[in-house]
Amino acid sequence: WPYSVQYEDLTEWIQQYAASEVDEVHSAACTIRHWRGYIQNSWKYGKSNGLSEGLNNKIKVLKRVSFGLHSFE
Repeated sequence: WPYSVQYEDLTEWIQQYAASEVDEVHSAACTIRHWRGYIQNSWKYGKSNGLSEGLNNKIKVLKRVSFGLHSFE
């Protein structure tokens, strides 16, 4: 999809669901409105921070698994 179409679709989605009486749906729309610029940049440039998030997760898992060990040997 062209970026301009995605921008318009997101705008319509936010407007529609921000008016919802369901608190969870309204909250989700407000959250997306807050992060809108970052969401649109990911569409525009096709980049994500998935690689760094995955690396951070592996580090955290390693720390959690190795808790209590005295050395790596």
